[in-house]
Amino acid sequence: MAIGGGSDVDSINEDDASLEDDKGTPQATSVRPSSQSSDATLPTFPVEGEGYKAEGRLNEDSTGFEVLTGSTTRQIEKDSMSNQVRVLREELESSGVIKDSTFVRNHTFKSSTEAARVIYGTDVYGKTFWQGLKAFMGVGAK
Repeated sequence: MAIGGGSDVDSINEDDASLEDDKGTPQATSVRPSSQSSDATLPTFPVEGEGYKAEGRLNEDSTGFEVLTGSTTRQIEKDSMSNQVRVLREELESSGVIKDSTFVRNHTFKSSTEAARVIYGTDVYGKTFWQGLKAFMGVGAK
């Protein structure tokens, strides 16, 4: 799916399916970087569901998570969406990062969870929301 161009856990998307080869090695999809891209060599992690389709990656020093141009957010916000996420979405729209539910340029969030919450429209856990991220980061199996 090429699109181009420390958070609290409130709920976990249990339907996450990691992108792994037959030996369990994490595999990420490729992306055509936009001119705003920070590092085209970093692996990307897709997510797609009803009303949204996005792709993102860890930034170079793993201190943030970048959502790529062309990613879309759910237009419908869930009742359970926190006010903090609602305000962040509004700020991204008013600053021109998101237009008509689409990222018009890459944007780096503080975490994969913050990015996931903006995309999905409610509280989710980033490491399981972004396909393959949990395996790539080597998060322990619980």
